[in-house]
Amino acid sequence: MKQQLQNIIALQQHILLEKITQSDIPKCVENLACRYFLSSTGIKFKDLSPLQPGTLQTESDFTIAGYYLSFGYSNIERDFLDLFNIHRKRNLFPKDNQDTLAFRPDYLLGICLGANSVSNENIRKEMLTWATEILLEREKKGKIDSFKRLRYHHIKSIIERQPIAYVQAENEKNSLPEQALFYFCLKKRTIQVSNIDSIISGLRQEIWKNCIEDDISYYSNVDSALILFALKDCIYSTIHDFILQPYHVATILSRFADCMLHWRYDADDLKTPVKWEITREEHVQDIIWVMLRGYFHDIIPEDSLPKIGEIFYKPDFGIPSLRLLIEVKYAYKGEDFRRLQKEIHEDSIVYLQRTNIYSKLLIFIYDASYSVEKHNTYKEELKKLAGVEDVIIVCKPAKIR
Repeated sequence: MKQQLQNIIALQQHILLEKITQSDIPKCVENLACRYFLSSTGIKFKDLSPLQPGTLQTESDFTIAGYYLSFGYSNIERDFLDLFNIHRKRNLFPKDNQDTLAFRPDYLLGICLGANSVSNENIRKEMLTWATEILLEREKKGKIDSFKRLRYHHIKSIIERQPIAYVQAENEKNSLPEQALFYFCLKKRTIQVSNIDSIISGLRQEIWKNCIEDDISYYSNVDSALILFALKDCIYSTIHDFILQPYHVATILSRFADCMLHWRYDADDLKTPVKWEITREEHVQDIIWVMLRGYFHDIIPEDSLPKIGEIFYKPDFGIPSLRLLIEVKYAYKGEDFRRLQKEIHEDSIVYLQRTNIYSKLLIFIYDASYSVEKHNTYKEELKKLAGVEDVIIVCKPAKIR
């Protein structure tokens, strides 16, 4: 029986993947939305056909340019901004017409992703304010089913760059695509719910069941992408929960010095030496992201915790599947350790008491002062703090002294 279920799940994955990849049409909004929802799964798509600057005019072009910009095609930014100036003047809520981008979540999603990638901060804020106004007006128009309501919540989170509180209606019966979207939003931390662990656990059971029982060949490409994401993540998380534990993160980060053996820092006598400087905390965070992302697919940089008054707390990294937060600190001089100890003590209280998602905290300190004599003392003191899983202190690599 177990083998039969495994075969069914494998077949359903194949059907979903074939449907998505066979309809991988260049410059298609639906296809670009699929790429977005599956971007963390490792699924290979065809290379995107380049857009020709100066040829974009329609609402679809506006959306496509937004997706392209969010995928890193910065050469299209000027056209994207020109299209914004055109479409911001248009009535997106004409009488008896629900075919504009205001009524099409895949379109609005692409535009908001593009807006978040605009290089000019003032223009970026202007575009996101415009998108917020569209969402508010769309809500006033009503007639939004639960699936679209969830889509709009996800878009709102992208605009505000923080999770949006979400409450499911009682006794709400959701389709498989809606369950998959709900799962996607929970895993990506774009919506906020109470009892997230029990909700995700229950969702996984429903997704398994419906993936086995449903005829998934009739779903749209975007729905299929959502289901495939959820199915792959359920499989990965089941294995992940069984095998990986918080101490594995500490083990990987303890190899920081070994990883830095191939850090690029050329000697001055070269004609054009390349020197990758590590001069502030953000540089260390970038290295840690590279070290961990290949192992922990759900790692989230600066995962927002619930708001306290007017203050948002954002630990450097969160790994929800391990219920683990990671806080990175940079010691410029030996005297910084006392200050960092106080900061970490305060952070640990706030971080672990304000969320039911995380229960442990791992501390990583980069010591640019080479105060090795302080390491064991502060490591042992910090380990005594409630909820601290481990403390790792590393020195600046010798090659960049």
